[in-house]
Amino acid sequence: MLYGLNGNGDKILPFPKGRAICPTCNSTLIAKCGEIKRWHWAHENHSECDRWSENEGEWHLRWKSYFPKDCVEVLYKTDSGLHRADIRT
Repeated sequence: MLYGLNGNGDKILPFPKGRAICPTCNSTLIAKCGEIKRWHWAHENHSECDRWSENEGEWHLRWKSYFPKDCVEVLYKTDSGLHRADIRT
């Protein structure tokens, strides 16, 4: 996940030793800020909050970074619950 939410509900990028809130399930996210992979957020408890979610590789995360943050990881309701779309324009 490229964006987490801060305490004010604003989208934030990961930062070393960072914590955030998942916009879909409201659980805790931890920042993954290594030297090899692109920085991203991961669920602290390995939650499957979006049944359509998939692992995101370097290409996928970089591709999402080309769009304005308001168009990235946008939530919308479906018949089966909330879904986090990668890009919505």
